[in-house]
Amino acid sequence: MSNQVWNGVKVFAALVALGVFALGVSFTFHRLLPAFNKVPTTASLPPTTEATAATTRPAAPTSTPTAQPAPTIIPFPPYDGLIVFVSEAGGMPQIYRMRPDGSGVTQLTQPPVKPLIPAWSPDGKWIAFDSTPIDNVTTLLSMNPDGSGQTQLTKDPNFSGYYYWSPDSRKIAYTSLSLKDPKDVQLFVMNADGSGKTELPELKGPGKFLGWSPDSRQIVYTLGDPDATLATSVNIINADGTGQLKLASQLDGVTSIQWQDDRYFYGATSNGSDQWRLYLFSTEGTAPVQVASTGLVVIGSVPTWFLQGSNPVFITNSYQNLAWYRVEGTQMTLLAERSDYAGRCKTGQDNNTWMDLSPDRSLLLVSTHCSEGGTWLALASADGAWSIPLQISIRPQIVDVAWSPNGQYVLLTLGDDPATPHDDLYLLDVGKALKDPTSGLMPLTSDNAWKYDAAWQPEQ
Repeated sequence: MSNQVWNGVKVFAALVALGVFALGVSFTFHRLLPAFNKVPTTASLPPTTEATAATTRPAAPTSTPTAQPAPTIIPFPPYDGLIVFVSEAGGMPQIYRMRPDGSGVTQLTQPPVKPLIPAWSPDGKWIAFDSTPIDNVTTLLSMNPDGSGQTQLTKDPNFSGYYYWSPDSRKIAYTSLSLKDPKDVQLFVMNADGSGKTELPELKGPGKFLGWSPDSRQIVYTLGDPDATLATSVNIINADGTGQLKLASQLDGVTSIQWQDDRYFYGATSNGSDQWRLYLFSTEGTAPVQVASTGLVVIGSVPTWFLQGSNPVFITNSYQNLAWYRVEGTQMTLLAERSDYAGRCKTGQDNNTWMDLSPDRSLLLVSTHCSEGGTWLALASADGAWSIPLQISIRPQIVDVAWSPNGQYVLLTLGDDPATPHDDLYLLDVGKALKDPTSGLMPLTSDNAWKYDAAWQPEQ
């Protein structure tokens, strides 16, 4: 009897063990099953929309990408600012304004004023512009966005026509031909209403204004060396004319600067041929540090450069082959290379490629004008990680490009073509173009008049 009971116990234990094993297998299988079900097929993926897209664009790779990632489409902030431009629709150049959809076209100036180069104050509250009245003396004026309150800011018969708003919109720097030597220019600073003019140093030879500091307290400029065609010194001075300081001397011509912060800025130099260098300057006057040179990358290219954070990124353009590099200290990293922008041109000669950077420095509009007359567009990430050719064929050449302050639109001035002896304004919706490269351009004007100097109102 005890043996039977013992055998029964063993059989029961075996059945229990088998049941536990079966339950374990079933549990494991059901834990794995949802994981497989969570992997969607391509057909089941929802379409990318502005609501579901990520809020940041792709980060720059550390080396040349092997595969082109898809662009991230971000929701653009709302923007309903104005556009001003010069049109000769009435025979004489005048400033007009309109909304981004082409509606509300309004003439802001009247003859005998002949305005050029309207520029918004950074706060979007004023428009400054050059004008050549009937007496042929160029003056600087300003007005409200509706055309009211027109005020003459300069009465200098030697005003050169070049002026520069301070970042805080409170002052304007401008240049005037020197009374001592017509080959030189004089630098002035005044309040935005034309009062308080301050005379700054004469800019000799190839000297020029380079830029305001971010805090609107200082101005960077160059002074030419009379004994050298291109060698210049880089200088900084307070806006009130005090504290002049030489930051560097005997450099090749400085073409542009960009500020890293209130104390440091980068300056690009060119000797007019193949040599291009990038320096980091300090406002305290320590010797500038060379951080990049085309001699280390591609000889014979002209770079487009900008800042992403504190590190410069520059793009070399040599025979339609574009290469992106990031500068970190004195080290350079190749980010990407692309050579497909001129691929749509019928011939391989005399094709020109330009790049225009979005205000947040994350996107590029790349335009290639072919020698046979067509122009093709592409959108690319500023680090070169991806590029999308747009299915847009433009016969007239692009005369000017202007990004809206929020990066949502690009305003294109098209013309300069024997078949179309006038210019017109067109709008590219960047978000639509990224999702649908065939979306095309929206015409904003359609008359037979020359138009130029279009500018977006800054966000207020």
